[in-house]
Amino acid sequence: MNIRRIVSLGVMVLCLLLVAMLNLPVVHAATGDQVYEVFFSTPCGLGVGLAFDGTNLWYSCSGSPNLFRANPLTGVVDASYAIPAPGILGALSYDATRNALWAGAGTDQVWRIDLDAGKNVTGSMLVFNTGDFCGLDDGLAFDARNVADPNDDVWYYSDDCWTTVIDVYTIAGGPPIESFTWAGPLPGPPNHNSGLAVGGQFLYQMSVFESKVYVVDKATKALQFTFTVGTPHPEDMECDINTFATHVMWTKEAYVAQARAFEIPFGSCGGGGLPADEEPPKVECIESVNPHGAKVPPAGYTTPPGVNPKSGQNPHGNYILSEKNDTDPSKAVYV
Repeated sequence: MNIRRIVSLGVMVLCLLLVAMLNLPVVHAATGDQVYEVFFSTPCGLGVGLAFDGTNLWYSCSGSPNLFRANPLTGVVDASYAIPAPGILGALSYDATRNALWAGAGTDQVWRIDLDAGKNVTGSMLVFNTGDFCGLDDGLAFDARNVADPNDDVWYYSDDCWTTVIDVYTIAGGPPIESFTWAGPLPGPPNHNSGLAVGGQFLYQMSVFESKVYVVDKATKALQFTFTVGTPHPEDMECDINTFATHVMWTKEAYVAQARAFEIPFGSCGGGGLPADEEPPKVECIESVNPHGAKVPPAGYTTPPGVNPKSGQNPHGNYILSEKNDTDPSKAVYV
């Protein structure tokens, strides 16, 4: 997220103070604490899928339309779509590499739902059949792995029948390249895996009847940490590193059009299957030199045609306090 605060010369001292303060460690809530709760404006009696595209929450629902886009803070649904997939549209996962949603559907299908730059659905297609013939998948997590190599992308998959097994498939399809037992209690029922989320090195696994999340190293499967959630019958999960000051994990309740966000450790999950941020945002004050060599141009100053405007000052002669990381280069807040 890139945030630019335009700070006038008169408050330059405040800018420097902010830098000093923001370089201090940021105190967050404890892992697993509920950060937010949102009720979606369009009801849903049965829906397990949840995805976050960097701006919007998406949720699936039985019936038609079966896919909804909502504001994560207000819950207002501003778009709905009828994806022509058979049966119930199940778990969802956002793919930042392709700007698409992956969705489970029918007895064993996985669909790709393409988005445009405005996060509107432009098309959908059946990509792959898993062959498990369950009828409902409740966990689907896209993992870009090496971002420079789209051919190594995979998704993690769990369904409502194989209650303690997680499979890993390549984007190209075919048999699972990996199948392993989940980190939750054994034997199976009443213990039951459901939602999945991944981004970076950790794989999040939801235990639906415990309302508990087991987090493992996706390579070694070694348990890293756990936390409980207050959501009844929690299903699909998705990382969100943009909406709040802290990083959160969203989860969707199966029988209510509602989602809750829970605190997760910074750097433990990335958005859209991408690697997690490795360090907190950095903040800096920039004093620039305008094209005429003066450090403080008069208010209302504009850069003459043909002059490089990348001087660190806006056209009114103010300074920029920038907070930036790699998650969202489009956001700007001016004060």
